[in-house]
Amino acid sequence: MNEADKLKIASQLLDILGSEPIKHKRKKRGSNCCAVCGKRYSLERHHVTYDPPKIVKLCHVHHKKITELNTEVVIMICSCRRKLTNKERLKIWDRFLKENKK
Repeated sequence: MNEADKLKIASQLLDILGSEPIKHKRKKRGSNCCAVCGKRYSLERHHVTYDPPKIVKLCHVHHKKITELNTEVVIMICSCRRKLTNKERLKIWDRFLKENKK
């Protein structure tokens, strides 16, 4: 990830963490496809939250993107190296879905 991308993400993260969760309509998808794009191969489990667990299936590409985004939030915003709260993880997830749904 280049510096321009990191700056863009950091700006978005500040906006995300200061906003209310985004309400959106999700298409109902079967449990055997990516929750973002609907692909049915290379699926991985992603923990949106850990306690209580909210787990979704994502294709490898989208799982990598959301994991990188969560990591960038922790590095850029939470310099104390604490874990993200469920509220923060849900806000990031909502924003990620909104920006990646076709």
